[in-house]
Amino acid sequence: MSEIDFAPSEQAQQEVWRKRLADAEIAYRDASLALENALQIEGEGSSSAAEARDRKNGARVEYLRILRVFSDIVLRGKVPQPGTR
Repeated sequence: MSEIDFAPSEQAQQEVWRKRLADAEIAYRDASLALENALQIEGEGSSSAAEARDRKNGARVEYLRILRVFSDIVLRGKVPQPGTR
C-alpha cells in the first residue's frame, strides 16, 4: 500500500473542515451574543464586557482561519498538512 491509500480523500477533508467551520461559526455567534449581553447589562467599561470582547475577537480569528483552510480545500484542492487543526 502506498501513502496515498492512507490519505483521506479530498471529499472527506471537505466534510471534516465543513464541520469545523460550522462549529467555529457557532462559537463566533455565541461570543457575539455574550458581548451584546455584557454590554447591555454591565456597560462598555466593565471587565466582563472586555472579556467578552476578547472572546469574540478570538472566535472571529479562529473562524476566519478555518474558513481560509476550507476555502483552500474546496476552491483550490489544496489539502492542509497533516497535523493542521
